[in-house]
Amino acid sequence: MGEEAGAAAGRVPPFPDTGADPPAALREACRQFVHLSVAPIGRAVAAELALKLDTPGLAFDWSGLMAADVASKARAFQALTGAGMNTKAAAAAAGLEV
Repeated sequence: MGEEAGAAAGRVPPFPDTGADPPAALREACRQFVHLSVAPIGRAVAAELALKLDTPGLAFDWSGLMAADVASKARAFQALTGAGMNTKAAAAAAGLEV
């Protein structure tokens, strides 16, 4: 029952135990939860608040929740630049601010 309730609320189910690095699996689950659940709901709430409070451009900052994702972004950036993408485009694709 708990998994069904979590899925209905947008929670990403845990990864199956494949013998992989448990901290890496937990980071990936957190990353998916923030990107696929928290951020979309936050954008909808921010848009509604912006209208109600007459505050155009109101947005929430989720960067504090994504602090553990820096290593993944760095690996993506390295792979993209290694494949020949320019650094500005690679940084944008990896979700890094330049």
